Formats: sequence, C-alpha cells, structure tokens
Amino acid sequence: MGTRGLPVKGLVAGGTALLLVGGGGGVVAAAEPRPGVREQGPAQRRTIADCKNVSVDPARLPDGPEVSLRLDGKSLTVEKAFKVLTAPRLRVSLTPEAVQTMREYRRDAVALVTRQNPPPPRVYGWNQALGPLKDKPISPEESKDFQNRVLASHGVATEPVLPGRIARLALVIRANQMARGHMGVRPELPGKFLELVNNGVTPVMPQVGSLGSGDLQPMAVAGQVVTGAGGCASWTRPGHPMRVAGAAEILRDAGIAPAELEMGEALPIMSGSTVVAASALEALHRGEAQADLAEGAFALFMEALRAEAGSLDTRTHDERQIPEQKEVVARLRALLDGSEFMTDRTRRRFNPEDTHRVQDAVSVRAAPHILASLRQNLNHAEKVLAPEMNASTSNPLIFRKKDGQVEFVMGGNWDGAVLGHSLDALNAGLVDAGVLSQELSARLLSSRWSYGCPPIWLGARWV
Repeated sequence: MGTRGLPVKGLVAGGTALLLVGGGGGVVAAAEPRPGVREQGPAQRRTIADCKNVSVDPARLPDGPEVSLRLDGKSLTVEKAFKVLTAPRLRVSLTPEAVQTMREYRRDAVALVTRQNPPPPRVYGWNQALGPLKDKPISPEESKDFQNRVLASHGVATEPVLPGRIARLALVIRANQMARGHMGVRPELPGKFLELVNNGVTPVMPQVGSLGSGDLQPMAVAGQVVTGAGGCASWTRPGHPMRVAGAAEILRDAGIAPAELEMGEALPIMSGSTVVAASALEALHRGEAQADLAEGAFALFMEALRAEAGSLDTRTHDERQIPEQKEVVARLRALLDGSEFMTDRTRRRFNPEDTHRVQDAVSVRAAPHILASLRQNLNHAEKVLAPEMNASTSNPLIFRKKDGQVEFVMGGNWDGAVLGHSLDALNAGLVDAGVLSQELSARLLSSRWSYGCPPIWLGARWV
C-alpha cells in the first residue's frame, strides 16, 4: 500500500510514474515504474507495462481486399468509418489539399508563437505549460522535450484495453480531424498515424484511467506508440499471427520510423474525444445489426404466434407521426407479406380453440414502437457522429482572421458530453429491445401464452 493507504502497485502503464492525489488534493506519493506490477500469480498476470499476456483483438483480418480512403477533414462518413472497423486491409492517405492547408496553418502558427517583437501571445501547450502550470513559459529550445513529457505524464492507464478495430478507427478519425488544419500540426503527424494503420500496426490503448476528461490517457499512450517512446503495439500481417510487443520493437520490425514531435503537437494527439467517437461508431455498427436482427426475429415471432396483423395497420402508425415507427412497420409488413400463418384458417389448424382473439398481448402490439425507439436512437447517434469525425476537437485551435493572419483560441471542443448522452440514449434503446426479446421468448415457451405452440420447444417429447 502507498502513502495514506492508497495502493501504489498496479497503477503504472508504459513505464510512466503515476502521481497519487490524497483527499486534500495534494500529491502524496509517486509510484516507481515496475514491470509486471500486478499482485497476481504468474499464470494470471496481464499488464501493459511489459506488453506480456495482453489480450488484443486483431486490428484487421489476415486476408481480403484492400479498402482505400482519402482524408480531407470534411468528408469522412459513418459508412466509411464502418469500413475502417471491418475491412481486412486499409490504405488511407491525406489529400494534397489537406496537406497544403495543414502546412499553411502550421507555418503561420509557429511564426506567431515564436515572434520576438511584439511579444508572442501566450498559448496553452505551445509556449506555455499545462494544467496548474499553464502560466509557466516554455522556450522553443524546451519545446520538443516538453511534448514527450506531456505524453508520458498523461499516458497513465491500465487494462482492459480497447479492441484493435476501435484503436485503429481512432487513429483514422484523429488524422482526419487534424487534416482540417486548425490543430496546427505538421501533416507528417497524421501521416504517421496512417502509416501505422496501413502497415497493420495498432497501439494497445488502455481504457481505465482517471485524469481529466476526454481521451487524454488512451490517446497519450497512442502518442507514445507513434513516437516509439513507450506503450505496446500489435502488428497484424496477412498470413502471420498477430504479435504484441513494445512499440519501439514493433515499429522497428515493421520498418516504420518513429515520429518526432515538435512544438504544440502533443496536445492535438490527446486532447479530444476521438476514442469516444470511435467506440460510439463501433457501438452504432453493432446496434444497427442488432436492430435488423430484432425486426427479422419479430416477424418470425408473429408467424409462430399466428399474431393479429392489425397491430401493423399503417393507419395506426401514420397517426403517431413518428418516421422511424412508420419505417419499422413498413419493413415488418414487407417481411410478412403473403404469410399464411397470420390467418384464422391457420390459427384453427394449430389450435381449434384459437378463434376468439380480440387483440394480442401488449408486448406484441408495442413491439414496433419499441423497435422504432431503438431506430430513433441509432439515427440520433449517427447524426452526432457524422460531424464529430470532421471537426477540430482539440484545445487550443487556430483560426485565420479576415486579414489573413492567424490567431489561437482556447476553448473546450474536446468535450464528449454530446457523444456521451447520445450513447446513453442508445444504451436505453438496446436495453428496451433486449427486454422485449425476453418477453416474446417467454411467450413462445409457454403453451398457454403462445396459443398452443408445441411443448417440444421446451424440450419436451412431442405427443
């Protein structure tokens, strides 16, 4: 145990010491980096401190067609993001126009913060330090070392790690956001992100940490991987098993030169909600597939139950005036078009006593509405994510004034509240759909509630 009873072991990742904060807010201890920090048996130990026994999903499949993408900072779509998640191989590059835009913003931003007369503006993370030390100036001579120290001090997190497909998408999204030019980085930095992606190298990005908000910790670790200064990376090649090792070793073996950061380039790597966006896109991708399956399964359920078709009458759903509800009903009607199961003749065939239905149970009649709510939440998440991928989500940002000169603006574009709230709503929709599935499944497993469906569905002997 550490000072004041706080645990020290198990809190170090990538060789970075973690400062422990006591109840009064003061720094009370500093943990020394140690390999294999977890207090577990040798067979159970998993740690990203030494890159051993780390469970990482492959970033891509070993074989398959290559998908090409061009990033310009303004046209990355949700559909293209889905391809990044699922494509066997990727070839991603920046457009020449984006490269030129970045070079111009970078040139003018550096000139502004390094000018001698008049004195340059004080800019967070460029010529000023961070956090409580934001009033401490950073000289141009100290700047390069400062960038690496920023990544090291923020790259403190631990397992579980993000799936490789999410980490890969985070790199692509961040490169696209940088391509807008307003973060002020050289095009070589997002180009290095894409070099990793194109060669099957993916940072092992930990999920658990408690430093500030946004993506500070996982993206700081990604920055350490890109620079070869620390962290772990996975390497996947066609015909070869995935390999996980220290970033410097993986970069060397993959023939990738480590990035060298310059003034103001550490914050644009980690200040943002890019990992949140990538995770949200992966959830959206899975959620849309689950919604498709839920609608198909419900159509099959209606046939199995010989349900009343009246609950899908378009007049009822048109009256509610919810677009997603009308769309769900239209798809269900198309799936059930021509079905003989939902007729009085078939009901009597299965159960001669099934002749006096007035209406089906609430869970059956309300299913289109519940599935429509899920679709509405999926649509909202997509509307939030589409602009997020093509926005400058960092601090500070650089803008060009009417006179052609640039200025720095400090703000909070890194905040992920809008993304988080959309994910809360999506989770609620998925839970509702799951509860509906449970209720409908229970109805099928009861001969009484299913109007005499055969007990063989329960595993009983058919008689």
